[in-house]
Amino acid sequence: YSRVSKTEVNMDNVTIKPWSESFVSDLIKCKLLIVPSQCEEAYGRVSRERYLVGGGLLVSQIGGLPETVDYQKAMLVKNYRSKREWLKRVKEVIE
Repeated sequence: YSRVSKTEVNMDNVTIKPWSESFVSDLIKCKLLIVPSQCEEAYGRVSRERYLVGGGLLVSQIGGLPETVDYQKAMLVKNYRSKREWLKRVKEVIE
C-alpha cells in the first residue's frame, strides 16, 4: 500500500495499491508482506498487524519496525539499503 500511488499497479507478482484503511483481507491473503522503509519510523502499524495475523513478513531494521515483529531476526533486513540483501531475504522466505 502506497500513499503516493493513486491507482492499483500490477507488476508480475507484485501489486501496489493506493492507501486504504481496509486492507486486512489483503494482509491475510498475501504470501509475503515487505515493509522496506528507509527512514526511521516511530512504529509500523501495517507490519504489526501482519505479524499478528501471521505469514511472511520482512521489515527494515530501522526505527520502530523491529519492535513490530518482536525483534524476530528472521523478519528483519539489517542491510535494508541493499537491493541484494532484500532479494536474498525475499528468496529465503518464499522458497
